[in-house]
Formats: sequence, structure tokens, C-alpha cells
Amino acid sequence: MKKIYLLILLVIIFACAMTACGKPDVIEISEDGYYIINGTKTEHKVEEESDIEVSDDGYLVVNGEKTEYKVKEDVPNVVISSDGYLVINGEKTEHKVIETEIDVEVNSDGFLVINSEKTEYRVEKGPVIIDVSLDGYVMVNAKKTIYKVIDKTVNIEISNDGYIVVNGNKTQFKAVHSVHTFGAWTLYDERITACDKQILYTKCTGCSETKWKVGTYEDHVLKKYYTETYHWEKCEKCNDIINKAEHTEGADGSCTICGYPISETGNIMFSLSTDKTYLIVKRYVGTSLGVKIPSTYNGIPVKEIESYAFSEQNITMVHIPDSVTTIGKYAFSDCTYLTEVIIGDSVTTIDENAFYGCQSLTNIVIPHSVTHINSGAFNFCNNLKNVTLGHSVRVISEHAFARTAITDITIPNSVTTIGSSAFYECKKLTSITIPDSVTHIGDSAFSRCSELESIVLPNSIQSIANRTFYGCEKLQNITIKNSVTHIKAEAFAYCSSLTSITIPESVTTIYSGAFSNCSKLTSITIPESVTQIEKLAFNECNSLKEVILEDPNGWYCVYNNKHVYMTPEEATNPETIAKYFTYNFNERVWYRK
Repeated sequence: MKKIYLLILLVIIFACAMTACGKPDVIEISEDGYYIINGTKTEHKVEEESDIEVSDDGYLVVNGEKTEYKVKEDVPNVVISSDGYLVINGEKTEHKVIETEIDVEVNSDGFLVINSEKTEYRVEKGPVIIDVSLDGYVMVNAKKTIYKVIDKTVNIEISNDGYIVVNGNKTQFKAVHSVHTFGAWTLYDERITACDKQILYTKCTGCSETKWKVGTYEDHVLKKYYTETYHWEKCEKCNDIINKAEHTEGADGSCTICGYPISETGNIMFSLSTDKTYLIVKRYVGTSLGVKIPSTYNGIPVKEIESYAFSEQNITMVHIPDSVTTIGKYAFSDCTYLTEVIIGDSVTTIDENAFYGCQSLTNIVIPHSVTHINSGAFNFCNNLKNVTLGHSVRVISEHAFARTAITDITIPNSVTTIGSSAFYECKKLTSITIPDSVTHIGDSAFSRCSELESIVLPNSIQSIANRTFYGCEKLQNITIKNSVTHIKAEAFAYCSSLTSITIPESVTTIYSGAFSNCSKLTSITIPESVTQIEKLAFNECNSLKEVILEDPNGWYCVYNNKHVYMTPEEATNPETIAKYFTYNFNERVWYRK
């Protein structure tokens, strides 16, 4: 089937001369199976899973390996002359890129001489053209030698409008008529669902030239799955299941392939509870990378994991049994190789910093039994991307998921509290759903979530806490419900993509710096309910040109120990009010009688 899909791709695509920004590229296949580029047969034979691309400098790339065959003639050949000038397609320019001139010649017996030093490089008969490559090596007749003459690499790029850029400085030399700008890869036939069989294409936004490729195994986004008997991987894009097999138990009781702990792990130290009815995991002293905590030991149930029990261990996987109800403070903190955690269905509390710094952890499923995720439980799990919360979680405490790689998360209807900095610096979080059950969102809960684009606050929230959305640079849309009465200090500070916001009639106070440095905020309406706007509320809102006061009467501030009132003309002029709030009197508190 792979050959069929490849042939479909080649027949539909590469046999066609595409409309290019420069000259057309025609890639065909000879009868004996070799690539033909613009009529020239190459030495590269077609294979079933060939991935064909063209490099930025115009050369054919087959299965990731750049060949010597140039496809795009409009891509410039850029070198440096021996006296330090830029040479484009053989034409020496006036742009000098290195100050040191290099004395290069060929002596009477045909050897290359660099700065009076004879080398072992013998030059073939005929005309000799000597240049220097961009990374500093002598080139003879376009062939790079082993002799380096410049230590500093010269970085050459092409700007979007086709000019040569040298070490970040745009020159006046135009290299190509136009430069391709390709978009994202798009699926050609949605009926083909397997990632390694899909036909994908991308088009240049300027000229509609099309590039094609056949999907490969590497396109799978694989996630590991386990049962007591089997392990397998499943693609999250196409649902293809691969590598399914039974566990093979090794000497340490774990699967030799996936590391799943098959047998209960030894070398676990226990302590007896004060009422002598159950055991507490005190410390792990073994070497097995996969750990399966027993549900009973010597007939006594295991119910708790003590603080620091597995802290800083090299374990990669842990299976917590259904008998355990509490995961203690720092229980698995700094287990930097821990990739998989199976939490039993009786755990009610994940305690403070329980999984702090587990940097290899990518997925976690919180069972329905858990009611409290305590402070810092998953803080600094830098690669934790997928989190599934059970429907009994009531409290997500401060820093619970701070500095993780979560992209989106659904908060269940059971949650009432999202603690301070709960999702602080989740820099990949793009969306979040907050149910009406949430009555409190703490300070800085979503601060510095730089990819968060929109959020809807529930009717149950009465106050937007200090710095709740501070530094959410991509936040463009925020819906504030009529239940909110206070917008606290710096709640939306440095939300540099926020262009407009609707303040509901329920709000009475806008606190200090609430919208400071919202550089794209252009207009805002202050409802009649607002009676106080604290200092610097709109500081550095440089695009704010219009502030509308729904009730323009009685606004004043205290300046030089005097009450300074807005005149009726000022209070009804949106441009004047904007200047007052952003510049003239922005360091004063404004009141309305």
C-alpha cells in the first residue's frame, strides 16, 4: 500500500511543472526508478517511503539527506571572495563582510598556497576560481577544501522581500525575485487516516507553488498505554495502535520492554500507624525503576505514602494501589526520570509538593476519589502536558500546576477554589474552562500564562484577584460576568494583546494598575456603578484614546492636597479622560461622589 500512495503522490504532483516564484521545478522518475530533476537523471533511486523536499538553498533532499542536485535555479549561490567581498552567483559585490584579506594562490607545481604557506591540496588543471565559504573554508572551483581561513562564520540569510542579509544587516543586493513562504502541512485526502500513509501538501502564500510529502511513522504522536497484561502505543492523531504485546517480566519484577511493574516491588520500608491498623510507606531503598506498591504487607493494608518516601529516586514508573488514601508531602518530589504514575481509586489527597520537579512526567490522570490537590503538587513538572481531573476535586491549591506544559484543561463542576498561582507560568496554556462551581480564584492564578488567548469567568466569581492575568500577553478576549464587584491590583497588567474589555455594571472599584501596560487597549467604558479608580489603573496604556464615563458627574482626584474636579466638558470628552487616566493624573486616585 505504501508504494501505491507514493505513486499517487508522484503522479498527481511531481510530474507536474509547478508555478514557482522563480523557475518551475519538474521532478520525475525514470523507467529504472531514479529521480529526474528538470530532465537530468540523478543517482538517487526511489524507495517506497521516499520523503522528497527542497532545501532552503535549492537542493533536493531525499529522506532528510541533502543531495548535490540543485532544483531551484533562482536560489542564489553566495560565497566570499579571497579579499573579503560578497559574491552572489559569481558576481562580486561592493559589500565587504570580512576585513582580513587572504592571500591565496597556486604555485608552479599546482599546489594551493594560503598566506604564503603551501598546503597539500593539489589543484586540477584548467582555470582556477578561489573563494571562501560562509563558514570560513577555502573553496577551489566551488569545491570546499579542508583549509579554514576565517574563524568567524558569516551568517547569510534572504529577507522576505528577497534581499541578502549579512549577520543581521540587510544589504542592497537582491538575490531572488521572490521568496517562497509556505504555510502549514495540509491533509490531501481525509479518507486516509493513518499518519504514515497520509498525503500532505503546503502552498506558497505568494505564488501558490505546492510542496508535497507522504506521511511517515515519525508523524505519529504516540502515547503509552498499559494494563496488567499488555502494553502498547496509540497515536493521538490517527488512533493507530502499534507495538501491542504482553509484558515480559524481568528480574526486578518490571516489564523488560515498557518498565511496567508487574509484580509487587520489594525493598519498601513501612511503618505502622498509631492505631496499628494499617501501614505507611516510609522509604523506598530498592533499585527497580518500575515500582508497584503492594496493597497489603504481611496481611496489613497499606494506606499512606509518607513524606519524601520516594523523593529523588531514579524510578521511571509507579503504580499506587487502590488501598492508598493519601500521597504525602514531597512523596515523589524531584523524581526527574518519572514518566508514568498510576494513582489508585481510593486516594483522596495529593499533598503539598507531592510530585514537585518530576520533569519527565507528561500525563497524569487524577482519579474521581481525589478531593484536594494541595499546594505545589505538580509544580515545576515542566513537561506535564495532559491532566485529567476527576469529578470530585474541590480544591486546586496554590501553585498546584504552576510551571507545567499544560495546553488546555477542563475544571470539573466539583471545584470551588483555584488557589493563588495555581497555573502560574503555564506558558503553553491556551484555553481553560472554569465552571460556575468556582467561587474563588486566588492571586496570580493565571499570571504569565503567555499563550492564554481567551477565558470566560463564571457567574460565581465576585472579585478578580491581584495579578490574576498579569502578563498574559496573548489574551485578547475576557468575559467578566455581572457578579464581579472588584477588579484588583494589576489583574490585567501587561496583557499586551487586549484591545477592548467590557466592565459590567456590578463593578464598583478598579484597583491600582489593574490595566497597566495594556499597550493595545484602545477604548474602555466605565459603567455607572464604578465609584473609585485607583492610581496607575491605566498606566502606560499608550493606545488608549477613548475612555467613556457612563456617569460623568462628580469625578475628582486629590492633587497637591486639593480636590481637582473634572469639568462637565472634560467628563464628557472621552479623549480628555483618556489623557487624565493615562498621563496627566494617572498617579492619583479618582473618586465619584
